[in-house]
Amino acid sequence: MLAKVPPKRLDGKTSFKSLAKYACERDHIDPETGAVERRECSTETNCLDKDTAWREMKAVSDMNGRVKDPVYHFTVSWPAHEKPTDAQIFEAGREGMKALGMEGHQYLAAVHRDTDNVHGHFMVNRVNPETYKAVYPDRDYFKLDKTMREMELRQGWSHDKGPYAVHERNGQKVVDWAKDEPSHRQPDREKLPGKARQMEVMTGNESLTTYAQGQPKKDALEALNKGGGWHELHEALGRHGLEIRQKGQGFAIHSKTDPEQTPIKASTMAQELGGGKLTKRIGPYQEPRPEIQQGKAKREYSDQRPKADPKRDQNAREEKRDERAAERRELRERYKAFTEEWKTAKAPARAAMYEDQKQRRQALTEKHKSQRETIRTSGLSTEQKKALYSVAAFDTAAKRAELNETIKGEREAFRQERPQSFREWTADRAQEGDRAAMRQVRGWAYQDKRTAKDMQQADAKAERGPHLGTTDTEQHDPAKPRRVTDRVSWAVDRKTGAVDYKVDDRDAFRDSGRRLDYTERGRKDKDSIEAGLLLAREKFAGKALKVTGPDDFRERVLQTAIERKLDVRFSDKELEQRREAGLRQQSERERPDWSKMRGVASTGQQAEQRPQQPTQAQQPEQRPTAPEQAKEAAQAQPAPRMTDDEARAVLNRKPPAEPNQELAEINAINAHGDIYRQQLNQQFRDKHGERPDPDKADGMIARMAAKMRVGTWDKEYERAQIDRQVDERKTYLRTSSAPDARQFRAQAWAQEQQQYSAKHTAWKQAQQQATAHFEINQAKEPNMANNEHERKQQQQTQQQAQQKQAQEKQIAERQAREAQARQLAEKQKQQKEKQEKEKEQARMMNQQMDIER
Repeated sequence: MLAKVPPKRLDGKTSFKSLAKYACERDHIDPETGAVERRECSTETNCLDKDTAWREMKAVSDMNGRVKDPVYHFTVSWPAHEKPTDAQIFEAGREGMKALGMEGHQYLAAVHRDTDNVHGHFMVNRVNPETYKAVYPDRDYFKLDKTMREMELRQGWSHDKGPYAVHERNGQKVVDWAKDEPSHRQPDREKLPGKARQMEVMTGNESLTTYAQGQPKKDALEALNKGGGWHELHEALGRHGLEIRQKGQGFAIHSKTDPEQTPIKASTMAQELGGGKLTKRIGPYQEPRPEIQQGKAKREYSDQRPKADPKRDQNAREEKRDERAAERRELRERYKAFTEEWKTAKAPARAAMYEDQKQRRQALTEKHKSQRETIRTSGLSTEQKKALYSVAAFDTAAKRAELNETIKGEREAFRQERPQSFREWTADRAQEGDRAAMRQVRGWAYQDKRTAKDMQQADAKAERGPHLGTTDTEQHDPAKPRRVTDRVSWAVDRKTGAVDYKVDDRDAFRDSGRRLDYTERGRKDKDSIEAGLLLAREKFAGKALKVTGPDDFRERVLQTAIERKLDVRFSDKELEQRREAGLRQQSERERPDWSKMRGVASTGQQAEQRPQQPTQAQQPEQRPTAPEQAKEAAQAQPAPRMTDDEARAVLNRKPPAEPNQELAEINAINAHGDIYRQQLNQQFRDKHGERPDPDKADGMIARMAAKMRVGTWDKEYERAQIDRQVDERKTYLRTSSAPDARQFRAQAWAQEQQQYSAKHTAWKQAQQQATAHFEINQAKEPNMANNEHERKQQQQTQQQAQQKQAQEKQIAERQAREAQARQLAEKQKQQKEKQEKEKEQARMMNQQMDIER
């Protein structure tokens, strides 16, 4: 069993209410009807009631105003082959709370059994309901993992892997570290907060937290251990350019040389400097003396200070690091002065451009006012004035829209003129021989080298996973992001430049440049595999694709390429041979039955007159041998009405491929889904009518009304969620064990078997007729050798013609797919232009209406 602390929500909306709703209610699909309904899970709480638990926790947490996030959430899960009871799950969670120091805190637990792994969710209030003190679990992952090993021993479960393991010592089982010297143990230095860790990773420089936890921490604790008070603490921190100040009921560490630097909590620097502990030890806070404030620090913190390398002698490198920090700070100040000078020089041009744009807008407004005044004093009738007002407003709106686009383009072009980035500017200074710039460029190079090493390690790990690539050794950049189908979306990773693709809003694969790496979910979805194959075919310019990964992934890629007739090739010889064989079998199944064609002359000569078939009484009683059968067939039985070419074509035909049950069920389910979609669409149109077409409306008002009806119609269609209903129906038929779903799959398989039986019977009869045809001809012809030679030549000619026909068919199919793709792209482009045109017209009409008001 494993315990996990899920990450916080990215939108910052973690709350007792939302977490309780997620944990206590789950979607349930009815196997009979496929309907989705919400059901309550098995729960346990020490609050008054599970429905009011989140309100009780909120009320208690409000008693401690310093706690910004009182919600603590962890899960406990079991392997797929283990099915614990609700009582065992709740017991494991309570033990986990006890290990975290939250025993007696308010909690709400819920059991989820809708996945392969049974698991429990535990929502705990970090604020104690009696003391109102908050608990901040430290090293909670390790504490929970140790508890899970202990619960495995207590409840009799198998042992999962983690930092802790179960060992056999002196005949007893004990829980201890999995390794003698675990690399995952926390170092002596306190764990860095998220922002500090991110700053060091992104820049390679030392954060204020890391700086404070070094020698400043040692000097501060030494001053306190010697019996010093506030003044001694201020003096110890001042030597390092730091200052401790009061913040609320706690304390914060500030940098004296960089006031803009974000301060850190004193307890982050050292637990002994926390608000309660430090006040209890040396009394209330006291301001530092003036001589301490004005004293010169021996060392100062700088965010340009490079991060220390733990493998080198810190004492020997301390002065060099301080020197580089000062140089980088001075270099940053020079760049800041450069940007300010550049912006100052650009400010007049920006002001002139904005003034000119303002005057053009005012001139257009004044012109429109003049037109309205002219119409008002024209002496025309009210109806005529109203029409002229409308025309003038529409004309002004069109001109204003054109002016806005022009202004937008001018401002965008102006924004493109930017000063050099700090990295480019520093590189220029290094080219001029600036020592500080050269050191900074060298530091970036080392950082890039470390980043490249990390990327190479990640790349080597991904190389062993399921992906599509090519056999060449070239470095391919990620393809330009594009939607391969209407159901595919993408997002670009700004850090690495890779492109993450999704199919139906589910992660499918990542285009990292050299290959397409599939996710755990994407490698099991044939739609995701098809999208990746289509993209890889275009990305690698039709080269043979290298498919790596587990056998089930390779097999699924092969079946997808065959079933959907994708124009791709594989570098693996065995895989490519299987693909070609599969396509041939599929082509054989689609080829027309030549055995049904009879009585056609191959050379224009009249067919021979066949004698009548003898009756049952005329047939011999004894069974003749094969040669005698051929002679008697030539004399007594009518020969099949088949030419030599037809007979050879029949003999060359391969037997029909045996059906695949999974493929038969999938094809039947897809066909059923198409029919079900048509039914839902028809029901929707019967209720809401056909979608209005604004282009067919007469007059501007009618078109505007039609557009409004289109918007309403589209919203109703989206609310109907037809695609979701179809997907749920197909999933139900494919995976459900309900009687109707099993019966549907059984009928699909039975029908496929019947079709195969009919095809195989027809093929066998045709083979017998063709064989009899040649046996009769051989009985008639004295020179069988010449006939055999002629038959082989004609058979070879027939095979060449069939190969040519198959190649032409493949070319025609590929051209048809390319034409279809071009038509789809053109259609999407027209739809987009149409939508933009409609938006522009609607915006102009809104402006017109605003002007008339």
